[in-house]
Amino acid sequence: MPLIKIDYDENILTQEQMENLVQGVLKQSMRIYDYGEDKISIFTAAYGTHHFSTAAAEIEVRAKLAEYDKPDKTREELRQGHLVEYKKFLSDFITENKVPKGIVFTITFEDWQVEWLPGSD
Repeated sequence: MPLIKIDYDENILTQEQMENLVQGVLKQSMRIYDYGEDKISIFTAAYGTHHFSTAAAEIEVRAKLAEYDKPDKTREELRQGHLVEYKKFLSDFITENKVPKGIVFTITFEDWQVEWLPGSD
């Protein structure tokens, strides 16, 4: 169940571009991790008043360690393959949207347990 954070410079990326970025990252994540959209969380936040970043956006994908435990590849090989897949989408996004600054992209895998607590309705 990946957790994705996208921090961005609202002076560079418009709301429409951010909607497209979120939808694209969601689509890539669903394909890469083989989950439906109900199993992936994406949170966005504009950079604060006091920030320093040379990037238009900074994206971090945090995945459960078990998602990188596959018998045919090492965790590092899997992560590298995922980075390549995301990089293709993000490079195309930067080009198509004429984003003047780059995007920092990180994949982190950690050992955690997730519990889904349903609402009351």
